[in-house]
Formats: sequence, C-alpha cells, structure tokens
Amino acid sequence: MGDVGVNLDDNLVDAMLGFTIRVERQGNEYATEAERGVLTGYFEHRGLHQMSDEADVRHLNSIRLLEKNGFQLKERQQAEVGDVDRAAGHAVDALTLAAGMESQRLRDRFEALRQKLLGTGSAAASDAVEQIDASLAVPI
Repeated sequence: MGDVGVNLDDNLVDAMLGFTIRVERQGNEYATEAERGVLTGYFEHRGLHQMSDEADVRHLNSIRLLEKNGFQLKERQQAEVGDVDRAAGHAVDALTLAAGMESQRLRDRFEALRQKLLGTGSAAASDAVEQIDASLAVPI
C-alpha cells in the first residue's frame, strides 16, 4: 500500500516525516490516516516538539495532505515570523519549479504568499513579489 517513515533527530525531540502511497491506493485517505497516526504517536506519546517534511511544489496532493495534518509551508511560516528574505528565496525557487503548471490551488498558494511578502520592505521580498506577479499574469 505504501509507507510512512520518521527520521528522529539525535536530540529526540525533532523529526523528519516521509511517506509514499502506491498510485492505485492514492485518494482513499490512507495517507491521511497513516500520517495522523504517526504524528499522534510521536507528539502525544514520545514528547516530540517538531516534525518537518519536504514536498516538491509540483506534488500538490502531498502538500495538501501535510497541510490537512497541521503542517505549514516553509515560506508562509518564515514570512509570518519575519524571516522575509528566506521566504522570498524559497518562493522564487518554488516559482521556478512550478513553471508551466496550471493549477488554481497553486495559484492561490502563490497569491497568499505574495500577500505576506508585500510591503515588508525587503528587497528580496519585492523581487519575489514581482516574479509572482509575472507568473500569475500567465497560467503557471
């Protein structure tokens, strides 16, 4: 069916999550249930403080699954805590990966990030906003 793995950091309170679901099993909420079970086990029973994961911007279903279980996109989180230059850099990287893709969800995500970066006064954020604007002007 697939797998869920956890790479527990040496400090025993941070971890990286990974998962794969066979194509023919996707869309049945198996990944949601498996991920939720792993998260519950590590946070409630093992005292984990932080779990992270990496998802390619082109894998929208993986991103949606992570968000459904409480994960935040790094760019959005960085923008919220004031690390605007890093958020802007990640946004530009994501735009490069998403070039040529057509997805309303992806457009919505970039628009939300654009709003967080807008008006921060950072040169990197201004550049990222310009690139987001250019990408949103045509289908991505």
